[in-house]
Amino acid sequence: MPVGEYLTDSSGACIYVNEKWSEFTGLWGDSTMGDGWRDALHPDDRDVVVSMWQEAVKNRTNFEAEYRFLRPDGEVVWIQGLATANFAENDQFLGHVGTNIDVTARKQTENLFRTLLEAAPDATIVVDGDGSIILVNAQALSLFGYSRKELLSKKIEDLIPAHARAGHLAFRVAYTNKPRTRLMGGNMELHGLRGDGTEFAAEVSLSPIETGEGTFISAAIRDVTERKAAERRLQELQSELNQASRWSMMGMLGATLAHELNQPMTAVMNYVRASQRILEAHGDRVPKESLDLMTKAIEQADVAGKIVQNLRQFVERGETEYAIVDLNLVVGEISAASLPEMGQRGVNFRFRPGADLPSVLIDCLQVQQVVENLFRNAMEAMEARDDRELTIETSLVKDGFVEVAVSDSGSGISPEIADTLFKPFATTKTGGLGVGLAISRSIVLAHGGQLWTEPKPGGGSVFRFTVPVAATNGNEHAE
Repeated sequence: MPVGEYLTDSSGACIYVNEKWSEFTGLWGDSTMGDGWRDALHPDDRDVVVSMWQEAVKNRTNFEAEYRFLRPDGEVVWIQGLATANFAENDQFLGHVGTNIDVTARKQTENLFRTLLEAAPDATIVVDGDGSIILVNAQALSLFGYSRKELLSKKIEDLIPAHARAGHLAFRVAYTNKPRTRLMGGNMELHGLRGDGTEFAAEVSLSPIETGEGTFISAAIRDVTERKAAERRLQELQSELNQASRWSMMGMLGATLAHELNQPMTAVMNYVRASQRILEAHGDRVPKESLDLMTKAIEQADVAGKIVQNLRQFVERGETEYAIVDLNLVVGEISAASLPEMGQRGVNFRFRPGADLPSVLIDCLQVQQVVENLFRNAMEAMEARDDRELTIETSLVKDGFVEVAVSDSGSGISPEIADTLFKPFATTKTGGLGVGLAISRSIVLAHGGQLWTEPKPGGGSVFRFTVPVAATNGNEHAE
């Protein structure tokens, strides 16, 4: 027989083994009889297997267990032991008829799988077709807050918030009928339920495992609560920047219009006053109604002038919120928010943060607005290029300033527009207002820095701006 065979009497003592059984155990001859077989058991399994065997003999029931034999040469053999209670025709208990099957290869495979499962960086849970949890790793215990025994007694739906269980059950049934490797959570919000009742945002990867006992499903689960929060923060930042950009553009327009309209409004008032004086010199020959209308015209022009002046004062009264920050973090945050658009435009982006930069005292949102505007200009300058390289660098320069440099591989700045580049309403873009760089320069100047551009060696442009370190401008802005 290709399996080990043995017979025992009614007391459980061994009375026969075949040659294959001796090959498994390394025991031969008289050493296999009686209770000698116990000596072949692995020390870590001996007490449990002997206890189970004694229980089967006492109750005259079948015996089944998986355990190890430790051969005299040190080799370990995994065995699936099966024994059937043997009765005579008169129901007298005669002992057991048993077989041992070598399952070492399967156990080695299972142990390798368990080792890989434990080494997985994500929480991993294996379920059967009914959704019962049959394997978990240490990361799953930590993520869900259960002991291994507790988790193995549950179904996968127990780890889903109550409001989503019905939908998950329907999905699991459909997936089991047609299993395939796939990522869950890409287009939907998934949540897990911890043992303490708290929920967390989850991302789940599913993989089918085909075995002789059927198909099992492996689920790798990752807590993405922090990532989701970061994504929401980036969306909020983008929204804040868009709003700040609109307000800045409106402010620039308002300030420019107020400045430009102030002179013609003053001229209108002076012309009307001069005309009124000339007409008054003619005495009664000029209708009084005409002079009254001129007076009203002067009054309305004065009202209009005050409106323009109030508009200018309102625009120039913009509030700022200064904070001492790490400029690399500020630049890194806006860079992360801009990455999706860069990817859509086929831009290869690099961020080179300077090491050990001193802190700066800035309005973070305003400086990020400057960086975003430089990013957008750079991307538009590279639209017609196949090689689209965008790099931002930070560094400490002399005189206590930190510099930010944004370089691109575009067509560069033409001499025709170089002199008017930072002036309001100077633009070469179709539909553009030409206030972006003007706003950016005004923000940088308000921080005590400078903004300028220069050609990039090899083609393209570099826009640089500086802000003072916190020690330089701290007292000024604190006041």
